[in-house]
Amino acid sequence: MISAKLEPVSPIGFKIRDATLNDVGDISRLWFLSFNQSHKFFEYATPESPEIRAWLEEILVIGIKAGPSVFRTFVVEDVNMNHKLVAFCRIHFPRPDGNQEIPMPEFPDGYDPKIVDGLWGGMERNRASIMGRQLHWSESNLSSS
Repeated sequence: MISAKLEPVSPIGFKIRDATLNDVGDISRLWFLSFNQSHKFFEYATPESPEIRAWLEEILVIGIKAGPSVFRTFVVEDVNMNHKLVAFCRIHFPRPDGNQEIPMPEFPDGYDPKIVDGLWGGMERNRASIMGRQLHWSESNLSSS
C-alpha cells in the first residue's frame, strides 16, 4: 500500500496522529476558524451554518472511512493544552488505477453551483489537467487554529 510509508514525526509539544471519527467535530471547528477567517471567499463558499457544518463533517467522515488507500486525515494535538486539536491535514494518495476522484457527499440545497464547481470541482479537474494519470500525492486541506 502506497500510504503505509507516510508516518509523520511530531515536533516537541505536539502529537500528530491519524484522525478518528471522534475528531470530526473538532476538525470542522478548525476548518471554520482557519479558512473562513482567512478570506471572505470562504465565508461565502462555506458559511458557518448548521447545514454546511453537517455537510463538511460528512466529507470528513467519508474520507476517514475511505481509509488510507484513498485519504489519510491527520490531526495535531497540543500536548500542553490537554491534547486540544490545533491543526489537521487531509492527503489524497496516489492510486495505481490513476483515479483522482475525491469522494464527496451531495451538496446542500441552495448551495451555489458555481461555488461548488469552482471550489470543489476545480480540485479534481486541475489535478487531471496538470498530472494526467501519473501517480502523485495531493494535499486536500491543511488547516490550523
